Amino acid sequence: MLDWKDVHMRGLRLLRTVQIWCGGATAAAFRLLALAALSQGAISQAREPIEPLPLTVPVDAARAELGEQLFRDVRLSHGKDRSCETCHPLNNSGMDGKPRASAYNNGRILRNTPTIFNVGFDLFFTYGYQLFKSYGCVACHQGINVGGNLFQTFGVFSDMVPKPSSPTYPDLGRFVLTNDDRDKGVFRVPSLRNVAVTSPYFHDGRAASLETAVDTMSRAQLGRVLNSKENHLIVQFLGSLTGEFRGQPLQIKVQGAR
Repeated sequence: MLDWKDVHMRGLRLLRTVQIWCGGATAAAFRLLALAALSQGAISQAREPIEPLPLTVPVDAARAELGEQLFRDVRLSHGKDRSCETCHPLNNSGMDGKPRASAYNNGRILRNTPTIFNVGFDLFFTYGYQLFKSYGCVACHQGINVGGNLFQTFGVFSDMVPKPSSPTYPDLGRFVLTNDDRDKGVFRVPSLRNVAVTSPYFHDGRAASLETAVDTMSRAQLGRVLNSKENHLIVQFLGSLTGEFRGQPLQIKVQGAR
């Protein structure tokens, strides 16, 4: 029996071969198609591509309490005015809700803040999940975290990276770190857990609603145009990935509320 870690190791080896022989958008398209093919081919042999989290996790109460104190301690920052909770407020689904986070002294505009929450849900097979699977979303979003375990080009079937002349901040993804042209527009695939309560979306916060994000991903990553019913069903499925914090469902915090 295969597991998804094995599937993606095979996929990544195939992707590197494709990169050698192809370039630009063509290579990106082949990369995603290769992952999708491997994912679909393994469905009958492997576990479901999305797995539920364990119902219980051993917790050391003393360490957990210390961790929570450090999470909120501004003394750990350079200017002693920011903590982990500055960008990841626990009372707002673990993210600040801004299109882009601000760095120390607001000097540099960073990327959109991802949620830090990763909580369990009951996996059930709805029509939205079947669409999510059959359309190829699971090529990148699978496992316990429903993503977060690989890098992928943002814009396989259409160019999603702003040009240098664009007024939009030109974030070129992994290229900023590697200076490898093949990494232009390549970003870490985010986890989709709690995605329904962590807008705005994408690394630059360009999509204000989950419906818009789903439509963008289907066009740019899958080359597919969803109708309104399909979009709604997938959004409903993604909403089922929302968990709880201290026994309360996570929800979007209204701006200005406390």
